[in-house]
Amino acid sequence: MRKAILVIMIMLAACSVFAGGSSEKKDGPVTITYYGRPDVELEREIIASFEAENPGIKVNYVELPSSSNDRLKTIQTVLQSQGTEMDVFAGDACWPAIFISAGWVEPLDDYITPEVRGGYIDTMLSAYTVNGRTYGLPFMADVCALYYRDDLLSKYGLTVPQTYDEILEYSKIIMEGEADPNLYGWGYIGVQNETLACCFLSIYWALGGPDMVNEDGEFTFDYGIAEKALELMRSYSFGEGISPAAIGSFDTTTLRNNVMAGNIVFDTDWLSGYAKYNGDSSSVKGSMKIAALPTNGAIGGWGLMVSAYSEHKEAAAKFALYRSSYESQMKALEMVDQVPTLNVFYDPETVPAGYEYLVDFLAPLSVARPRGITPFYAAISSRIQIEASAVICDMKTPAEAVKDLEAGINSVIG
Repeated sequence: MRKAILVIMIMLAACSVFAGGSSEKKDGPVTITYYGRPDVELEREIIASFEAENPGIKVNYVELPSSSNDRLKTIQTVLQSQGTEMDVFAGDACWPAIFISAGWVEPLDDYITPEVRGGYIDTMLSAYTVNGRTYGLPFMADVCALYYRDDLLSKYGLTVPQTYDEILEYSKIIMEGEADPNLYGWGYIGVQNETLACCFLSIYWALGGPDMVNEDGEFTFDYGIAEKALELMRSYSFGEGISPAAIGSFDTTTLRNNVMAGNIVFDTDWLSGYAKYNGDSSSVKGSMKIAALPTNGAIGGWGLMVSAYSEHKEAAAKFALYRSSYESQMKALEMVDQVPTLNVFYDPETVPAGYEYLVDFLAPLSVARPRGITPFYAAISSRIQIEASAVICDMKTPAEAVKDLEAGINSVIG
């Protein structure tokens, strides 16, 4: 039964499955240009496999920069010029609204069947779906999740916290019981970057904050709840003492090194942290478990989108389907530990052997939430990062930061 399900899923997700699309009849092979992530060896292997199965299509791979911001600038430059040199590209889960609002990307609904659509985790596909239309196919999943020391929770008879108040309460119990001056209750990536904005949003949502934009396109961000979220973040460092006072300087490496050294009980991190926390060099190997954050974690990950200016949209869509298929995602999991976006990887009956830990990822992935489906998200996030950093570095009060945040956002959205 297990083998049969896997075979069915592979067939459904393969690039040969189309619901429609225009016909491209040309003499000789069609060449499409793919702007992909800088996982060079992986991308080249996937492209070689695709070309072997689709001899009528050749793929020219352009390696995007290592920085996510530079990748966005590169893609925007091509799309703004309405250039035909890029057919399909890899895009961050928070970018689609930018491209969709400008009319730069092609809807893919005519190229996918209901069966293929149903194969993706709903939340991962939702990042590329606007007004009921699908503009991208996710090939790499990610979400901000809650990591916790299972050994310490068991020692003190505690369960996985369901609220930030419980994170505070349980942190105090464990810190007092352990009496270790190097042990903190909660950590996160506090340096001024996109992950800090995601951490803030997770708390904002947990306190009842609405989406940035409602279904009618109206800006509905709640500044009162934003101030409460900042107050909570500041209090954990400077009032309650469950987060390091230097949390504002914690980048990914600093946070993970502290967790692996056994210095943090709970932390907010992306799914990529799991392998580090439970690797051979970690002192908490086997004890660092994963769960959903209180309420929601911010969606991350990457997907393939097709340029509206491509002269080979059908071929580009076919490659997008292949790049996000079971075969390609399995290769990416094996080669670079990319987290898959297909449900089949998370079912206990069909999870690939050796990757059983993926089953635990489903809970945080299932409640993931888009950061902000608005073309202004990048600019809004930048202002959130500035003000949240000022608060957790004790440079502004939450009230001062929210006042400046509102002014900054108003200057962006008009």
